Amino acid sequence: MRRRRLLQAIIRSAAKIPHAMMLVSGTRLGPYEIGDLIGSGGMGHVFRARDVRLNRDVALKTLPDTWAADPQRLARFEREARILASLNHPNIAALYEVFEAEGQRVLVMELVEGPTLADRVKASSLSCETGEAGLGDQELLSLVRRLVRTEGGSR
Repeated sequence: MRRRRLLQAIIRSAAKIPHAMMLVSGTRLGPYEIGDLIGSGGMGHVFRARDVRLNRDVALKTLPDTWAADPQRLARFEREARILASLNHPNIAALYEVFEAEGQRVLVMELVEGPTLADRVKASSLSCETGEAGLGDQELLSLVRRLVRTEGGSR
């Protein structure tokens, strides 16, 4: 019940993100049946969806078309797709496909269930020791803050 109220709040707040077309649960975009909105942030909306060809759940990340007209935002979206495609790690969602349909630019990614990075940071106490990557306190906290800010407070 709490999750449903939270999702409803996200949907209401998502109206503030510029878009010309918001995907609606139950509709289709290409071979994907759109489910619930599961997040919104600095780069658009993320929806749960069902790949009807492969019978699997995926995450669809859409770039609002008003932002797709902005060369900097479009470059950032495309850079994210290239970076995701080049990575293979159990802690990083796999990128399955990039496409454009009905004016929407879409990343199709592995659906990862569970808490967001922001949720994990809030729920844990960060250690102030130098991490494996050699980051000190300030660098580590700065990195986490940037990641949480990038997420845009989704979920």
